[in-house]
Amino acid sequence: IMPSLVGSEMCIRDRVAVLYVDLNDYLNHFRGDLYGLDLDGKPLDTFKNPNKCGFILGNESHGISPAIQALLKNRLTIKKYGSAESLNVAMTANILLYQLRSLV
Repeated sequence: IMPSLVGSEMCIRDRVAVLYVDLNDYLNHFRGDLYGLDLDGKPLDTFKNPNKCGFILGNESHGISPAIQALLKNRLTIKKYGSAESLNVAMTANILLYQLRSLV
């Protein structure tokens, strides 16, 4: 293992809070609106919500589980250009955060 990699991991671990919780229970008690990102939602660039909200990004092959989908206020999607079938979850998260930053 490269020393710089170990140093980066230690820095991130000290700055990011990681929760190990039952996701269904946590989301059932979430005080805000929940939105899921998938291929069949409303366009992300039309999203506006002044309330506290959370975003669910599903597994790349199976999407968001039906139990979690039942908790969503709405579903959003990122407009596709070109022939790619879908984005991986990391790219989706990057685009989501960029779009949300433009709302601030």
